[in-house]
Amino acid sequence: MTKPLSSSSQLQLTIKEEFVLLALSKLPESYGTELMINISKHTSENVDIDCGTMYPILERLTRKSLIKFVRDGNDIEGERNGRKRKYYSITPLGIEVLERVQCCRDGILKGEFS
Repeated sequence: MTKPLSSSSQLQLTIKEEFVLLALSKLPESYGTELMINISKHTSENVDIDCGTMYPILERLTRKSLIKFVRDGNDIEGERNGRKRKYYSITPLGIEVLERVQCCRDGILKGEFS
């Protein structure tokens, strides 16, 4: 039996938050625009996350400690208005939550309902 997460709210993800975690589980680290492009590309453009949605998702996942970010001081291309680009990566807790969400989905998909 698995131990409970520190907060049940960590397990509650929107579908778009789940897509972001899935993408970050496949990429070593990525910035917001790159995530939007990859998610769109790998879902045959069926999932479209725009800037106005992506950055609040990244902020929420960071607050839940499911992802973290670093600013790359050597990334001259990624500098905007003197600020360095944020590169996001999934945390061990993020991987655990993603695995549990997938396990819940599998349980429903394989379950028999009466």
